[in-house]
Amino acid sequence: MKIHHIINSYSDKLGGAEILVRSIHKHLIQDDFKSSIFGLLKCSDDINDAQTANLETPYSFRAFSAIKNYCINNVSDQDIIHAHLFPANFFCSIIKILGFTNAKLITTEHSTYNRRRGKFWGKIIDKIIYKSAQIKESNL
Repeated sequence: MKIHHIINSYSDKLGGAEILVRSIHKHLIQDDFKSSIFGLLKCSDDINDAQTANLETPYSFRAFSAIKNYCINNVSDQDIIHAHLFPANFFCSIIKILGFTNAKLITTEHSTYNRRRGKFWGKIIDKIIYKSAQIKESNL
């Protein structure tokens, strides 16, 4: 089993979520877990078992396609995908719903404030994200 962290960027020059993902990844490896990071944005940071799609923006079909291809080529059914931040959370949820992976999906917002929740379309997006990450009792 491997844990795949999928995030918009894993650069240490950005915010708290990026630093947290790097720290989780480092500690998992130190504790003999298999872990990888896949970032959507260009990143030149040198991290073991990290890949980047080298995109300019995470808000594109190319970002969705990059995550889909990463999952098809690197993620097994026994693995865990831990998606961080929007739109990586949304894209991972769609990929799971469409059946491109059977891995367990965990999503983390990293914020208590979410602008899209006040909008009709935002509520639909959140339902998609959280439904695909839901763990049912029968799976425990």
